[in-house]
Amino acid sequence: MIAPAAEQDILSALEYTRIFWGDAQADRYGQTIMEGLTVLQRLPKAGRLRPDLSPKHRSYPIAHHIALYFVEENTIFLSRFVHQARDISPKTLDDL
Repeated sequence: MIAPAAEQDILSALEYTRIFWGDAQADRYGQTIMEGLTVLQRLPKAGRLRPDLSPKHRSYPIAHHIALYFVEENTIFLSRFVHQARDISPKTLDDL
């Protein structure tokens, strides 16, 4: 499941890539994102726990971004998808 904020994060990352590096690179980056999310589906606990964000959240790097997610009953809930240079705090999750 992808939260609206995470969906917008992904779309923004792809649009930024498309504007600055072109369609082909944006397509490749989209594929990289999908591959990273597929890893999380297979290995939901691959990300490290992030008690600094919430008791349940994990983070998993995907290329130049960080997937912030939690797992409930073997279902992945993607909360945010933020650039690695961004400061990540509990406030990052406020848009959920």
